Amino acid sequence: MKQLARLCSVLCMLCVPALAWCAEPVVTLRANGGRGPVVALAQRPVQLTIGVDAGSQPGTAADWWLVARSGDAWYSYQLQGAWLPGLLPTYQGPLQSFPTLTVTTLNGLPAGRYTLYFGIDRVVNGQVDADLRWDAVALEVPGWRCPPASADSQAALSPVQQRFIASRGNPALFTLLFITQGFDAQRKPVALAEPRRVETWVYNQTALVSDTFDSGHFVGETAHGEPNPALKPTPWSPSRFGPCMTREDVVALVGEPACTVTEDYGARRYEYLKYPPSVRQPAATVVLENGVLNAVMAGYAWLRAPQGSLALCP
Repeated sequence: MKQLARLCSVLCMLCVPALAWCAEPVVTLRANGGRGPVVALAQRPVQLTIGVDAGSQPGTAADWWLVARSGDAWYSYQLQGAWLPGLLPTYQGPLQSFPTLTVTTLNGLPAGRYTLYFGIDRVVNGQVDADLRWDAVALEVPGWRCPPASADSQAALSPVQQRFIASRGNPALFTLLFITQGFDAQRKPVALAEPRRVETWVYNQTALVSDTFDSGHFVGETAHGEPNPALKPTPWSPSRFGPCMTREDVVALVGEPACTVTEDYGARRYEYLKYPPSVRQPAATVVLENGVLNAVMAGYAWLRAPQGSLALCP
């Protein structure tokens, strides 16, 4: 059997037409269990999981690659646990099968959007060769760190926002958007140094008004008319939502959604967690971008909408 496997390996390397027992190696790469894109946050390490099925060629010498590409820049994972600039093999040694092996460190990768590749080729020369077998996932490394977690529900608010909560309570309706990307003079996208937090809070007291804040700074107030007696403050304070929250964090805070709608736009995946209104909780849509909180729209304003529009789930 060993001689047959060795002969099969040679035949496969020579691209002889497939024999039933001459199985090519298969490799897999996953980020947090999927193909991405995922966002690598310092407080939430990404788990890169690689797998190899050596097929009929266990023991065949190979170059092993775990590399990341951002634009024209390449970075290579080294076994000591760091990513180094350049295109370098991660390991050189015999093929062997294993279901999963997890890598958790992204030390050495600058901020940017990456395509990560895991692959093997069977010419041990430190170069990527034509028989490369590979798999890929998308990854984004932001240039900012998550704000520290706090048990204080108002820790994410500016002093002026805290005064609003102290004097008026929670809004009846609010929208919240985290912006992590801007544009340069040539209108090319660039990552922001830290997330920009844009909010609108609607209050229903002596009048129906909306107050806008940009990264905690008060922008202005707009009056919309007489108050609506059906609207009441939402129990979901805007202060409880942060730019590093994942789906698990959202569910821990407000419960499981009635449904989730997923859409893909290029390298970005959006998940819309839908919460239809009830007597106990407001209607809401929580948006995740690449697995991290992007926007929240919540409040009791939907309670007086026509019945058809209350069907937030398909």
